Amino acid sequence: MKYLLILVLSCSIVACKKSNNSKCFKIKFIEGICATNVYQILDSEYYQYGENNWTGSNGLVYDHVFLLENPCRTITLAADKTATVSIDNSNSDWCVTCLATISVPPPTKRLNVKVCE
Repeated sequence: MKYLLILVLSCSIVACKKSNNSKCFKIKFIEGICATNVYQILDSEYYQYGENNWTGSNGLVYDHVFLLENPCRTITLAADKTATVSIDNSNSDWCVTCLATISVPPPTKRLNVKVCE
């Protein structure tokens, strides 16, 4: 009985962690080129995943931004440059990208995301 209780609790903890990571949230494209793509998190529940006080190439300061960790995954943006994504902790896709980068240091926070369907 003791082992059954431990198994049930373990499964519920894993299920909770998985459901938190699969929740969808909104991001906005700030700037990018090749494999250096910077997005801003628009959902306050996920602000902790972003960096504050990041200055973009245009001189504007942004909060809650991150560098896309898996640049080979296509993110289709809406007309307002937003997309709805979820955190994706699977291995990053590998692809060939150019060596160009934005003209300012990118955010130090990185995040793997995938588009919500």
